[in-house]
Amino acid sequence: MRPSHRFGLAAMALASALWLAPPAVSSAAAGSYLQVSGRNFTYAGQTVVLRGEDFNNEPALSCCGGPDIGAINYGESDYAKVQAWGGNVIRWSMDYAWWASDRTRFFAVADQHVAWARAHRLWLIVTMMIPPGGSSGGYDQSAGKGYCIWSDCGSAQHNQDALNTAWRSIAAHFAGEPAVAGYDLFNEPAPPSQGEWQQLAQRLHDTILAVDPNHFVAVEISSAGWDVPAVSGANMVWSVHHYQEGNNYPPSWSGQVPLWVGEFGAQPKSADAPAWVAAQMLRYARDGVHWTHFVMREGNGDYGLYACGAASDFSCPWPEMIQVVSQAMARSVQPLAGAAGVAVAPVFGTEVGPPIHGADSNHSAQPVEKKAIPWAVEHPAPKAPAPRTQRSSGWFQVALAGALRWILSLRL
Repeated sequence: MRPSHRFGLAAMALASALWLAPPAVSSAAAGSYLQVSGRNFTYAGQTVVLRGEDFNNEPALSCCGGPDIGAINYGESDYAKVQAWGGNVIRWSMDYAWWASDRTRFFAVADQHVAWARAHRLWLIVTMMIPPGGSSGGYDQSAGKGYCIWSDCGSAQHNQDALNTAWRSIAAHFAGEPAVAGYDLFNEPAPPSQGEWQQLAQRLHDTILAVDPNHFVAVEISSAGWDVPAVSGANMVWSVHHYQEGNNYPPSWSGQVPLWVGEFGAQPKSADAPAWVAAQMLRYARDGVHWTHFVMREGNGDYGLYACGAASDFSCPWPEMIQVVSQAMARSVQPLAGAAGVAVAPVFGTEVGPPIHGADSNHSAQPVEKKAIPWAVEHPAPKAPAPRTQRSSGWFQVALAGALRWILSLRL
């Protein structure tokens, strides 16, 4: 079957599965936060599935031209676009250097993005894309590449302390902000051992919860074993990334905490890219998994829904992928816009398609590299019963299962 036909059938399957069930209606008390409840999120008495987009701020990051917080390439119209699609969350990437160099400016800029998210009925997840000591933006923070955060570098402890201090400051700042959903501790950690990531992740989790008990803490899998570290405590979310090969579920996940696919996507050079993304979204819906698609903006031929680099420029779309992603976001539970520090009733979305040691702070020669994560064997679907989500109903489950069997039978 031609790729264009496979895409059309995939889009139809995705739309039918995600649109069949009517939305529920509920109200919320002021001051509500998105909360972790078992494997689910809840908000104002109803279950929420997070579905949204990555705003990775790539030109502003140390890996890719920065660090320059003034080069962030997302504006209010980008938030409005995700709201119009019916999404409910933004993964917002930051660079430690922004905070370290000018905290006043950092919080002014971050507060503006949180305000845009709030105004457009979206939650925002603050993500440490580039830690102190640097990173490629992917699974590489090695001393051999000039980075310094792990034990292969003599200044690693200093930089880990700096990261802990930054997260304490950021979490304290946003502790009373319901538009913030949580914090993604470290993008694509690549430690020498899983134990080293476990120790750092536990420390960061505990530091954040000590100043902010209202928001979740997302702990990503590391490349030292491709599983989540054994971090304990409240408000825990596990996070993985997924690029066009293998299964992205951590082997140790069986539904005990929310699982969030923080990044997944495909490039236009793959003829089946939209169909592959649609198939993943069906799988995530089946398993009660949350997601943010990667990415809203990236250069021509890359992962972006828009190849335009400038904020609020929508003149260079990828129409087929936009159709798939926006259909999957549609009618997600969104918090109503409210004043700073106040959350109001949720609604359904519109139904339309210190100095850094041991590392150079500017690694512009290192591109952001997104590679398939090598899980060779698909981990079985969780055995816990499917959670009640904003679309769950008996006939929806039947339609979803049928659509999933159909799309997989097409040999996408």
